[in-house]
Amino acid sequence: MFDRQLRLLKARILVPSVRLLARILTPVQLTVLGLVAGLASAVVLALQGPLIAAFLLWTTNRLADGVDGEVARERGEQSDYGGYLDIMADVITYAAIPVGLALRLADPHTSLAVLVMIAFFYVNITSWSYLAALLEKRRAASTTETTSVNMPRGVIEGAETMLLYSVIILWPQTTIVASWFGAGAALLSIAWRMLWAHRVLRN
Repeated sequence: MFDRQLRLLKARILVPSVRLLARILTPVQLTVLGLVAGLASAVVLALQGPLIAAFLLWTTNRLADGVDGEVARERGEQSDYGGYLDIMADVITYAAIPVGLALRLADPHTSLAVLVMIAFFYVNITSWSYLAALLEKRRAASTTETTSVNMPRGVIEGAETMLLYSVIILWPQTTIVASWFGAGAALLSIAWRMLWAHRVLRN
């Protein structure tokens, strides 16, 4: 919901570090580093490791995800593959963290809440990814005009998911409530985009 505003703020704050990182690492290396950190965070959670270690690894994942695109622009190495890899790394991490928490807590009520949240996240991803493909198809097929259709923003996007996961990593006892909240927010996003698609794609 607040991704666009935070993206501008992030770009301003991270400019000095982006210039330094661009001399050391490639965008793909940063994306892979972030993915490894995210998966390591999930493993630490699952193995009953220190919560602060899991949180620091999660933070590393989010920082790497926040700068890999900026580094690509700084180095002039933007690519479709880099964007694809970035999205895949995000989705894998977003799936791994709740699973790690469910294994840590080993409680059927927690497992159910996490399972429902991941299921709604999965549908939510489809609600925007296939919609994006259809809109791109329409633009490519248009020979008389240039369209600029933006998808509706969701109730829960990157910033909200980052906050949600930070809370449940630091305070695992909130996992059940937070997971049901995440599932509800994802459901609202799905419904919002489906209604928008019903109105726009039929025309």
